[in-house]
Amino acid sequence: AEVAMTEKDMIPGKLIQTVIRDFHLKINTCTGPVSIRQFTYVIATSPEVDDMGAVFGDPTWL
Repeated sequence: AEVAMTEKDMIPGKLIQTVIRDFHLKINTCTGPVSIRQFTYVIATSPEVDDMGAVFGDPTWL
């Protein structure tokens, strides 16, 4: 399942930042290994161009 942390609009000409600290994830009644992988999507739109990309972190196994 995806756990949304935050969502932020991009403002042209501005530096946009999102900082997340001390996030805890609790998993109950799991029948197998659990993997956690951080990712972010970047979506940029303008009247001329629409573009999007994604950045994925290395998976962590619990």
